[in-house]
Amino acid sequence: MKRLFSKCIAVFMASSLCITAFPSAVFASNTPSSWAAGTVNSAIAYGLVPEEVQGRYQDNITREEFAILLDELCNDYSGGKGSFIHWKNYNGVDSHPFTDTQNFAVKRMYSAGIMSGIGNGKFGPNELLTREQAATMINNLFDFCSKSLPASAPTFADSGSISSWAKDSVGKVQAAGIMSGVGYNQFAPKDNYTREQSIITAFRAYEVLLGKTPSNNTSSNSSSSSTTTPSTSGQDFSATFNQLYDSLKYNNDLIEIANATESDPPSTDNFPKIDGSLKNLYPNQSLAIGYLEAARNEMVKSVAGFIKIEIEYVNGYAPHVREEIDEHIQNAYNYLEKAKAAVK
Repeated sequence: MKRLFSKCIAVFMASSLCITAFPSAVFASNTPSSWAAGTVNSAIAYGLVPEEVQGRYQDNITREEFAILLDELCNDYSGGKGSFIHWKNYNGVDSHPFTDTQNFAVKRMYSAGIMSGIGNGKFGPNELLTREQAATMINNLFDFCSKSLPASAPTFADSGSISSWAKDSVGKVQAAGIMSGVGYNQFAPKDNYTREQSIITAFRAYEVLLGKTPSNNTSSNSSSSSTTTPSTSGQDFSATFNQLYDSLKYNNDLIEIANATESDPPSTDNFPKIDGSLKNLYPNQSLAIGYLEAARNEMVKSVAGFIKIEIEYVNGYAPHVREEIDEHIQNAYNYLEKAKAAVK
């Protein structure tokens, strides 16, 4: 996790389908595939994708890169929700049996029982990850989090080619909606896993850990992270309200995660605009619109709190600012619920 306003603020990328600081025409592989862009952007917006795994999205991921990705997932889940011992303080990270890497994420993956080596004291950090290996590691992660996935047998046409040690894990992650096939009801267990596929898997796993239905949005035309102001032309208020509500709640979720994990908040530029024109367009819904506006104002105050923290770091950290931000976050949630109740 990077400090506020570091050289790459992930949430700015969430509203774009091109995740790269360079022209995509020059570095085409730094842009996610069209089918993956929406979910990849959402994962970056949530701060789940470390810099080491951003870019070269169609490249096959290495074992060490996957360890880094899962390490970030565990850190955000632990720090953001406090459901298990804080990942940064996880015991046993000072030693492991591997002679070919000293990567800290690998140490924690091994210590937690999520990833193991390849034999002879080797981890194989630069070896490529297979799909069945990824499924096994994700299943191990859920076991470590004390949220074991329900048993289920894989239903792919090529299930017979899945290694015996991976079959249980593949069935579980398939049933949970965390991993799917490659088409034609094939899982392709021995195929390598790409960076963008790994990011999507990590994002879906994170959603399941939080008790949500995993996102299956992998269309570049339907990014769940879009935060632009919705068009109200020709729409009834219900459709307009739902778009505004969902966008505000999405950004408030990002603020909550950022405050809990001391990471970067979304930019207020990404918040949907709510002004007098909406009340003029829907005069009978002024109360609901007013509550949406109040929620947005609380969110703006939350983001301002992050700036205050940066300033106060010069003279010593002030813990109360985090509490103030959390209060604004909760106020925003309350206003959103009042807005929903006020819709006529």
